[in-house]
Amino acid sequence: MADTVSWIDPAGAETVLTNQAQVKHLKGQDNRYMPPVAYVEEEVPFQHGSRLREVRFRPRETAQPILVEGTSPALVRAKLRSLLSALNPVRGDGRLKVVSHDGTARELVCRYSGGMEVEERKGTKGRLWQAAVPVFHASDPFWYDTAYTTASLGVGTTAVNNTGDVDAWPEWTINGPFSSVTITNNTTGKAVALTVSVASGETVTIDTRPGRKTVKRNDGTNLYPYLSAASFLWPLIPGSNSVVITGVAITLNYKRRWLTI
Repeated sequence: MADTVSWIDPAGAETVLTNQAQVKHLKGQDNRYMPPVAYVEEEVPFQHGSRLREVRFRPRETAQPILVEGTSPALVRAKLRSLLSALNPVRGDGRLKVVSHDGTARELVCRYSGGMEVEERKGTKGRLWQAAVPVFHASDPFWYDTAYTTASLGVGTTAVNNTGDVDAWPEWTINGPFSSVTITNNTTGKAVALTVSVASGETVTIDTRPGRKTVKRNDGTNLYPYLSAASFLWPLIPGSNSVVITGVAITLNYKRRWLTI
């Protein structure tokens, strides 16, 4: 049984690329597994080779061949127009969603980067069909769970097991009343401390995700200035994390990240 592949546009509208009534997804997908790797090295005077400074994963691009069919040339063109509108990268990030035959569902946050210029020539176009190979660019090269992992953490120490392949970035939800709270990852030695008066019925969300990094009250008030100078919006590393909560109970939400589908 083949994977189910979908494109979810920035507005949340989903186009199932394996839906025979819309677009047929063809064999020949590329770069869905390990993301590309970069070795950051420096030359050392009077020494052969180089010195390794860092290994990091680079952005990835994945190709997804498709076949658009219709009962008339006008219908083929209409389907192409609809798909191109959904792929418009100026609208923002979309998600490439893959559901494997075993039910595992993962998403890649990405944007269309090419391939839909469309070659209208023999072998790629017929009267009632058009083949194309859209390419998607993911600045964040990791696949995400489609659903959040959620846990309620009371005051004290709790083991949080990140079973994903790489760091996962938490969203912490804290219900008032409280005047201070500290969330420490004893495994990494990082902590975030917030000191501010929050009334009963109010909520504070600490979002550590890359590109977000916000601390907000439920009314939108920016509480980032109330973090301690030593605070670090830390991730959950792969494996067991010893998390210590002081002040008030907290709700943890995060999506695991994976190297592959």
